[in-house]
Amino acid sequence: MDFSFTDEQELLLDNARRFVAERYDFAARKQILASADGYSVGVWKELADLGFLALNVP
Repeated sequence: MDFSFTDEQELLLDNARRFVAERYDFAARKQILASADGYSVGVWKELADLGFLALNVP
């Protein structure tokens, strides 16, 4: 059985890593969680724009 990632899966992984490193690091998450809302509309919009909210994950 081959458990290696497909090219699409590798691209998804790279995009997720890049997003977290550049836009959602530990300090950013801590600040967002401490905010009055406890979440960031901007972060959710970026995740949607990147297609993460439309993933079909089994």
